[in-house]
Amino acid sequence: MKRFALSVVLLMALLAAAGSVYGSEVYEGKFVVYLGGQEVGSEEFTISDGRIATSGSLTVMGQTVQLSSELKGDSYVLSQMGISIRGAFGDGLFKAEAGPVQLSYEVTEPYVVLDNNVFAQYQQVVDLAAVGVQDVAIVSPILVLMSQNPVMPGKIIQGASSLYQVSGENVLLDESGIIFDGALYVKLLSHDGRLVVVDVPAQGAQAVHQDYVGLTPVLAGNAGEQVGRSEEFMVPSGDVTLAGTLTLPDGDGPFPVILLNSGSGPQDRDGNTPPEFMTDMFKLMAEYFSGLGVAVLRYDERGVGESTGDYNAASLQDLVDDVRALVKYLKNHPQIDEQRIVILGHSEGAVIAPIIAAEDRELAGVVLLAGPSTPLDEIMIEQLEYQASLDIISEAERQVLDSLRPMVEQLIDDAAAGKDESVLPYNMEWLRQHMAHDPREAVGRVEQPVLIIHGEDDVKVLPYHALALAEALREAGNDNVEVHMLPKTTHYFTLFPIDNPAYDATNPWKLEPSLFELIGNWLRATVLD
Repeated sequence: MKRFALSVVLLMALLAAAGSVYGSEVYEGKFVVYLGGQEVGSEEFTISDGRIATSGSLTVMGQTVQLSSELKGDSYVLSQMGISIRGAFGDGLFKAEAGPVQLSYEVTEPYVVLDNNVFAQYQQVVDLAAVGVQDVAIVSPILVLMSQNPVMPGKIIQGASSLYQVSGENVLLDESGIIFDGALYVKLLSHDGRLVVVDVPAQGAQAVHQDYVGLTPVLAGNAGEQVGRSEEFMVPSGDVTLAGTLTLPDGDGPFPVILLNSGSGPQDRDGNTPPEFMTDMFKLMAEYFSGLGVAVLRYDERGVGESTGDYNAASLQDLVDDVRALVKYLKNHPQIDEQRIVILGHSEGAVIAPIIAAEDRELAGVVLLAGPSTPLDEIMIEQLEYQASLDIISEAERQVLDSLRPMVEQLIDDAAAGKDESVLPYNMEWLRQHMAHDPREAVGRVEQPVLIIHGEDDVKVLPYHALALAEALREAGNDNVEVHMLPKTTHYFTLFPIDNPAYDATNPWKLEPSLFELIGNWLRATVLD
């Protein structure tokens, strides 16, 4: 008996009542593929009579990948840049062939074949969701090339129908989705049983049928009254101009204010680096803190969004100067109380904030999120060692981390030697300045109240760094220190996805709610009471 997702006889019987696109009807077209909102390629597809065939091309970071696939009956083939994987299903097995390698994996029905960067295959999920199937096995043959088991558990989710608008017309779309191995969620939209959108929120990736490009939701009712008011600003910092948003509470000022400073990497005023990092942390903080009566400044880092300059060419000193310029702007703003300015720094921002606070005693306090207590070169080696020791990573990932170790060591040696280039593409002056900076010594010069918050499952800056920073403050005579360790929380203050009942794969960027409450309570005690 031939199989396609379910055995063909069972699948066709189930889908007959659901109006599946399978059978004699042909569904073909093109998906436009986006990454972080930018178009990066397309995929042409044909779906008919138990067959899904695709041909696509994607260009990311200057690299173009061309791939094609065909899923038909109990056979599958994927071709990508001259490499082919063939597979066959039967007798409870998926038999994979990649060159001379032949491997077999157990697979139970029902199953779906979903390969990386192949989007039309999600039509299988739409059809199974329509007939109420929930638990499935997911087969991702490309994982065979990575020495990983390509079979994993999946959970199909059937959502509600929602109204959208495209080309000026309203259209009712059905939502469904699938969760990979309890962690990665892929959201699907379909119209009359036909897949039209594949959305991977955690990766900022989206594939949209060419007839639905520009699709937007039609919001029902009022989204709620906005708290406070916002004004856009432009602030000079040397030869660059920083752009951002100052959110002011309702009522009359002058108000206390918290300046939000992000971690390493080019981040916008919302606290995002599309597409790989999309928490909206700073945007949500602006809404929350302004509701408490505290103004919030957030900005696009140099070279990001509406700010000028080149982030990749910026030294640590340049980034410090940018924060200095923003503090000066706040002190001269008529709606801001210059005696009640707080700086919040996340990761690299938690390196910068103590520098500013130590030199400007008028600042009211400092919030350090996931801050390091040792120079960056030590953090880089520590990250690799710790991550490679984790049981939750695959052997292939461990090998990648191990292979990076000598390159990172060479990078550090080259930076120390004053070189301008190394084996990895880094801003060497930025790295040198970080290597010369001791966060413990810097935080020890801070006399203002300090709030330190760290995630217990931070695998980038390990949790002990929070305690080391608090110790350095107290040893220097500053006892106005508050420390909180958040369980099952990552470096980005999202919920840790492994063995965590609170983690919701459909909302992978959800922030730990207590983060806002802890900072809010501290702000009340520090600048509001």
